[in-house]
Order: sequence, then C-alpha cells, then structure tokens
Amino acid sequence: RQYLLISLVDPNSVIRKEYVSLIVQTVDGRVLTGLPVTRSPGEIILADGKNKEPIRIPMGEVETIRESPISLMPADLYRQLKPQELRDLFRYLQSKPPR
Repeated sequence: RQYLLISLVDPNSVIRKEYVSLIVQTVDGRVLTGLPVTRSPGEIILADGKNKEPIRIPMGEVETIRESPISLMPADLYRQLKPQELRDLFRYLQSKPPR
C-alpha cells in the first residue's frame, strides 16, 4: 500500500517490474513504447496503454529495446482530487488490509 501512495505522488520514483514499459526502436527509425505483452524470438508485442490494438513488431525489424525510466501513471494525478478525496485516499492506503 505504501508503494501506491508513493506512486501517486511521484510515479517515476518506484516503478514495479510488471509495469515497466519498453522503448523499441526499429531499423526504419520508428520509436514505439508500451508494456510487453509477449516477447519471443520471432516478435515482440506491446500494449500501448491507450486501449488500442497491441503493437506487433517482428524481431527482424528491431534495432534496440530498452526499459523506459518513465512511469505510465501520469504525473500529478493526485492534483485532480479534492482535498477531502485526497485525505480519504491517504487514510485508506494507510489502513490495515482486511483479513
């Protein structure tokens, strides 16, 4: 729960492994970013986070693959909350989970 609080305030400080997006540069100069769905010797499939169809990239077209240092969670998301909503969220995140 503490990670949720930190991620809300500073999403780039701690990015859990399952949420690290990849930046793929292709041999023709395209730069594609998304969460890896599947990675095999033949292709890599990325989900772009915008509810579009997954991006399929044949490995023969890939020049480089690297992890993105930027979180998919928007920065300053907490600023969209009203003060009482933010207090309620912090109280919830600090509470003990039910058993």
